[in-house]
Amino acid sequence: MVMLSRLGNWTLVEDRWDLLVANWKRAPISKRIVLTDGRPAVLSKDGSVVSTVPIPVWREQRKRLTKAEDFHLVGSSSKRQRLCELCNAPLKVSKEYTHAWTFACEVCKSVEIHGKAQAGGTIGAGEVEKS
Repeated sequence: MVMLSRLGNWTLVEDRWDLLVANWKRAPISKRIVLTDGRPAVLSKDGSVVSTVPIPVWREQRKRLTKAEDFHLVGSSSKRQRLCELCNAPLKVSKEYTHAWTFACEVCKSVEIHGKAQAGGTIGAGEVEKS
């Protein structure tokens, strides 16, 4: 059941948790917002509609998320464990460079690169990237 209401100049769409998670993952970072009540939301392309979940749903889901996961849905408290942004499968470290980690998805065959400043690790350790 979808609930529609007004929030300032926005039309607020409150829907299921799984739909919010899917929209969040597809949305560019500039369209991911946090409402004043703490709920994660996704702003539409034209900026007129905000999609989120009802407050009681957010309260229950928030209890299940750890601080490390927050709403990034990392899946683990280990910084070097990531979930694929395309298919949500666990990624495996494929290579360590001096400044970044390369992760590969065995399900959809995508590759992601995360800097050691965010993913953790010793900067300077690992393979020197060829220019």
